[in-house]
Amino acid sequence: MIKDALVSRLPMISVTTDDPLNVGSVLSHIAGKKATRITLRPQMDALIAQYQNQVLFTFDDVDKASSLEDLYANLFKKHLSLVFVNSECSVAFRAGHLTCPPELIGDMLDALKVHPDNKIPVEIALGGLTLKEATEVCRIAVVTKEELTQKAVLQVRRAYYGSLRGLQQVSLEYGYYSVPDQLAKWVDQQGAYWRARPNSMLAPRGVLLKGAPGTGKTLGAKYLANTLGVPLYRLDMGATADKYYGETEKALMAALEQAANCSPCLLLIDEVEKFFNTKDESGVVTRVMGLLLWWLQEHQEAILTVMTTNKEEAIPAELYRSGRIDASIRMEGIPLDGLNVPGFMGNVAQAVSQAEGIPLPQTLMDNLDAVAASLLDVYSHEGATDIPQSVLVRAVYDEIMRTVLDKQIS
Repeated sequence: MIKDALVSRLPMISVTTDDPLNVGSVLSHIAGKKATRITLRPQMDALIAQYQNQVLFTFDDVDKASSLEDLYANLFKKHLSLVFVNSECSVAFRAGHLTCPPELIGDMLDALKVHPDNKIPVEIALGGLTLKEATEVCRIAVVTKEELTQKAVLQVRRAYYGSLRGLQQVSLEYGYYSVPDQLAKWVDQQGAYWRARPNSMLAPRGVLLKGAPGTGKTLGAKYLANTLGVPLYRLDMGATADKYYGETEKALMAALEQAANCSPCLLLIDEVEKFFNTKDESGVVTRVMGLLLWWLQEHQEAILTVMTTNKEEAIPAELYRSGRIDASIRMEGIPLDGLNVPGFMGNVAQAVSQAEGIPLPQTLMDNLDAVAASLLDVYSHEGATDIPQSVLVRAVYDEIMRTVLDKQIS
């Protein structure tokens, strides 16, 4: 929006920014011409006459100039644009939030001599940050992680800039996870199309992960983000709710705009049914529903939306119809029949052993078999057909602590 306004040479434009230090560099890059900061004063004619073929910007409110009409007319006559940054001007064209062009991030990485193989992944990890924030994240990563890779940048970013205009960055690290066949098949078939994105409306747009608590829905989102090589951000629908008219929609729109700035990425809307279960006498849910439906259908950014739900029947069907959500995948636990449960627990133990360098004595494996048998007995009597992954993983960790770590500590 700001680029169109500058190219059109609109006399007065207003923007907001979280990075006042680099406004000149960002505007200059967007406009393709010099950007100069000015200070408003009562008589602006002589000041405006000094400039031509460039962009002017100020942090002053327009009331510091004596005549709004004369200032507008002079800017129009000189084919100049004056950008009001984080300041008030009632007649200015509102161009929204000023974001950092990816090319400036790329120039910063070149200056830091990032390895060519790491440059694109690191750029993706820095998406949505200001130039100041991106520079700080990279410098901290170099010092604390001793490397400038996507993994290091994401770790630093999550620690220092984890919450950003309504979004929370989610760690992509997880323990043992048995990927459901349907989810693995979907990403194998659709992942390449989402990466290539020959057309934003033809690319996959999202998935709905449904199932009981503990079946690995959030882990499924992490698996997708890891497989696609992009960050994962969580949008909390409940946190956007506000008692004042219009504020809920405004907060949601700001979060979705920030997601666009962070693309390519995955956007996790966790337990989406909770928002639609709230009592609504003001019409907020209806308006938010309309806004979300429009965004899911029309957004053109490289954002894969992942919704999770424990109660599929509680969410409106139109929220995940084709064109908004491409697949509805049921997340199952570990089946009770055969050797699934003890085999799964043994695999978890082996994975922990390799990752943490913990030896697994035979007594531990025997104990795991006994724990598996006990869990099978409990869930079978309850009439269940499977056990949540989270229950089995936690049981393995507890047993490792009891039989291995307790001895090491004592």
